[in-house]
Amino acid sequence: AIRIIPYLVAILVAIGMLRAAFEAAAKFDWFTAITGTLQNGLNAVGFPPELLPLALMRPLSGSGSNGIFNELIRQVGPDSMIARMAGTIMGSTETTFYVIAVYFGSVAVRRTRHAVPAGLLADIAGTAPVSEFFKLAAVCDMDEAKASQYAEQYQVKAYTSLEALLADSSIQVVGLFTGPAGRSGLLRKIIRAGKDVMTTKPFELDPVAARQILEEAKSLGRIIHLNSPGPRLTGYVKQVKAWQEEYQLGRPVYCRGEVVVSYREKADGGWLDDPERCPAAPIFRLGIYIINDLVRLFGSVRDVQIQTTKLFTERPTPDNAQLGLTFNNGALGHVFATFCVDTGQYYANSLILHYEKGSIYRNLGPFEYGQASAGSHLKLVTVTPDKKVVTVEWSQPEGAGSYQWKELFEAIRHRDTDSHPGHGLGRKKPSNRNGPGLMMIRVGLYGINGHQIHASLENNPLAVLSAISLFPEDKLPPALREDSSLHRHGSLDEMLADPEVDFISLCSPSRKKQARDAIQALQAGKHVLAEKPCAMTEEDLDEIILTARETGKIFHEMAGTAFSQPYYAMRRIVESGQLGQIVQVLAEKSYPYYEGRAQDEDEDGGQIGQNGIHALRFVEHVACTPIASIRALETIQGNPVQGGGLRMAASLLMGLKNGGIAGISSNYLNPRGTGIWGDESLKILGTLGMVESRAGGKFTRLVIGEKDFGPLDLSSPGTPWLETFLETLLGRASMPLTLEEELSPTRWTIRAKNQLG
Repeated sequence: AIRIIPYLVAILVAIGMLRAAFEAAAKFDWFTAITGTLQNGLNAVGFPPELLPLALMRPLSGSGSNGIFNELIRQVGPDSMIARMAGTIMGSTETTFYVIAVYFGSVAVRRTRHAVPAGLLADIAGTAPVSEFFKLAAVCDMDEAKASQYAEQYQVKAYTSLEALLADSSIQVVGLFTGPAGRSGLLRKIIRAGKDVMTTKPFELDPVAARQILEEAKSLGRIIHLNSPGPRLTGYVKQVKAWQEEYQLGRPVYCRGEVVVSYREKADGGWLDDPERCPAAPIFRLGIYIINDLVRLFGSVRDVQIQTTKLFTERPTPDNAQLGLTFNNGALGHVFATFCVDTGQYYANSLILHYEKGSIYRNLGPFEYGQASAGSHLKLVTVTPDKKVVTVEWSQPEGAGSYQWKELFEAIRHRDTDSHPGHGLGRKKPSNRNGPGLMMIRVGLYGINGHQIHASLENNPLAVLSAISLFPEDKLPPALREDSSLHRHGSLDEMLADPEVDFISLCSPSRKKQARDAIQALQAGKHVLAEKPCAMTEEDLDEIILTARETGKIFHEMAGTAFSQPYYAMRRIVESGQLGQIVQVLAEKSYPYYEGRAQDEDEDGGQIGQNGIHALRFVEHVACTPIASIRALETIQGNPVQGGGLRMAASLLMGLKNGGIAGISSNYLNPRGTGIWGDESLKILGTLGMVESRAGGKFTRLVIGEKDFGPLDLSSPGTPWLETFLETLLGRASMPLTLEEELSPTRWTIRAKNQLG
């Protein structure tokens, strides 16, 4: 402590001198004269002169730069371009001189060598992120006066319509900062014009429209980024995830988030005044940052309840709101957001996260006035096996919702330097396979515990087998077996390190561990297609979905049941409305028993997870009726292995979200005499008619009212799942279901098993 005092004094004196200089400059207008001289040069590189004090103060002092940052926000508003750029600077730079002076001084290091220039170069990179990666070329606003004002200020072109802006071939990226209602329509115009997008939260008021525009962007090879959730995890979210794993905190139990500010707003006729376009305003405008982080930490949300009041605002929308959350994994939570409290703890985004074996607290304060949003301060409390309380603390300067321009730039560069408009896939297909010079997706096969895709890779026009691991070569078609270029790996880790593998087909030896395998593969930059069930806990399922989003890699389960015949025809009939409202769905899935059936459910997923999941897909993917509740019964009656754990049969009863009901029977009791390996049936009954398939599709029938239309027309090939997956990787198509819709039957198998206890 004594050794460090001189260094602290020196840096504090330097900070005080610089702060006094800024105050003097403001008093005598010196700074205006200086920035006026520099304005043309700064504008030429797209750097607003208003940000210069922040850029100069940031390497010296966190508190000093926070004060400048907060003053900027008060002057120009939180949604202005200057505020967004300032937020990016705050989240992308470090207090370099302070860190070096204090930390080097504390250990008596006098020669800092490359530390100062390296730190300053990093600060320069973070201080001008937009000018380094992008250049402001035009502004667009329907208000002609406003557009002209900003165009003159930044010496760029002005447009008063989006169509005119999109017609400018020199514009490659559009920053879209509009209200969320109907934003997907504007995004569609932009991506169809061949441009990428940076936009802001909330993304879109209509969740269906949001999902559709993201799917279209993916299919067109366009990139859409927004500030929350950003493409890169914030530092504190990474740290929480690291603690979860390091300290084995277990299941999430409860969370509470809170953000307070003091606004006294007046109605202005804009979208913020409209309760339809700005519902639960404090949650929608500020609490959304917390919600986005909670989804990354606790998983997806099953149910919400909202409470709002109006205390001080003159807008028609509320200024005080609380959101109740029920997560898919059973955890509960609350998010409180208000415009009514002035304690100086603005935008702290405080959190309490309770887990099975510990709790994490973020930004509980109190902080100096206006400093609460300057960084993340975490505290972990957990208990060791010998009942000792452990506390760990962590801090980092960062702000919520910073625009990650570098990540957008890198995503565009990565896409544009790929050999085709897909996802960085492909090599030239060898000339001895279906013709020379074609770009192919390079496939790795891992494991054979399930329905591997090896037979579909021979003479495949889209993919080439590149590597195998834990897969017997004698199972390969002869042409693939004799391929001298085939890589043979002894483990999944070796395959993940293989740069010649783009996508991995997972049939892991242990179904219980397959979710970890999938997450590891996604994090290694591989796309994944996984045998069902892809996960055996909701926590693992949520983490797969989240990891796919965070890495930008594509994950899907082998879930094509509804898109092959006869189920594709039945799905189309349901979608057409010919059956009216769906009231009841009855399904059966029956396989024979054989000696190789796994007695341990961890190996293959068990009766419900491995077999019943097909029938659950019948309900949700074919009958198009989402499940709302489930009850299950299982039996080991008839298991020929004494003491074996194989469940021979299961019955499931479900309530549907539309008010209907469904029943499922699954078993390993199909006699060989049926002549069908998987004897399955499906009957969908609606208010106007019914459609059914029996004996694995041998018999089908459609009846509407009094007319029996007989067998279904099965001439359409449906939508081949593997082919569509490969086309999606190449950027030529999109999957027929969202990932959440696709994996919902898997989620309900997990809930059915959990309900059994």
